[in-house]
Amino acid sequence: MRKFLFVLFACLILSSAFAVNTDWGFITLIQRSSYFVLEEGDHSFSLMNARFLAGGDIVKDLVSVAFQAELDSDAVNILDAKGIYKMNPFQITVGRFLAPYDYYTPQSFAKLDLIEYPILEAYSPFRQEGIMLSYKNDLISSHLMVSNGSGKNSYDDTDKEKAYLLRLDLTPFKGFTVGGSCWYEKYGVDGFYKDSNRANFMFNYKNKLFFFNNQASYIEEEDAADANIYSYAYFSHLTFFLGEKLELLSRYEFTNVNTQVTGGLQTRFTFGVNYNIQGPKAQIAFNYQVNGESEEAKIDNDKAILMFMFIL
Repeated sequence: MRKFLFVLFACLILSSAFAVNTDWGFITLIQRSSYFVLEEGDHSFSLMNARFLAGGDIVKDLVSVAFQAELDSDAVNILDAKGIYKMNPFQITVGRFLAPYDYYTPQSFAKLDLIEYPILEAYSPFRQEGIMLSYKNDLISSHLMVSNGSGKNSYDDTDKEKAYLLRLDLTPFKGFTVGGSCWYEKYGVDGFYKDSNRANFMFNYKNKLFFFNNQASYIEEEDAADANIYSYAYFSHLTFFLGEKLELLSRYEFTNVNTQVTGGLQTRFTFGVNYNIQGPKAQIAFNYQVNGESEEAKIDNDKAILMFMFIL
């Protein structure tokens, strides 16, 4: 940021969405593109997402399915393929889907507060193949999940080692939620088994004027010498709603990938502006990221991003 005070850039972005509702469910195509400028001078157009979503009820109000795929020039990558059994207030989900480990991972990218995920999302297991039991009422939301584990799963993972997720959220009054989650797995890496223990603490509050969101994450893993590696991360997010169309956003975050060595601390401050052309369906978003520079290697790594998003 020291080497320039102002970023002047132009953006030509093609973003489109097509949605069809049928008697049995829905089919949706979504594309997000962006233009970014780095402080060191690099700039580029980027296709952020091109996705296909489909789903609907097999048995009305009892059994539904959902499918999501990422489209690129070489292949169609399956993201979600799940079946949901609804037995209110319980629900059973089976297949491949996002593990609801923290605030952001259960959400669609179209519902992100800022354009990019927080840096602590590197700790998230993201999509897994397994089974999950959920319970929800006006006060409590909980999830218990067993999956294949071994880090972030691919579509054909059949790992023998299992991962376990437990999450509990409380909503004592309207707009306020506080919760926590824990994740445990043990898997093989280069001839040795690795234990991974993770925990989250989250709370947020939302009303008509603002949205305040916080999350702290902790992780403990073993290396090849059976020594423990400790990491942590935190972010604090604030959004002001200026009418129905304009949002002002800010987020401060930091992470330390290994507390026992120097140079592992990463910080980032992001501020943004969202202009909602029509609710969340049509949005222009701008983010400016101020990335912390370590004393060991001073680099220019701030980033400006402009994105158009249209969703039917």
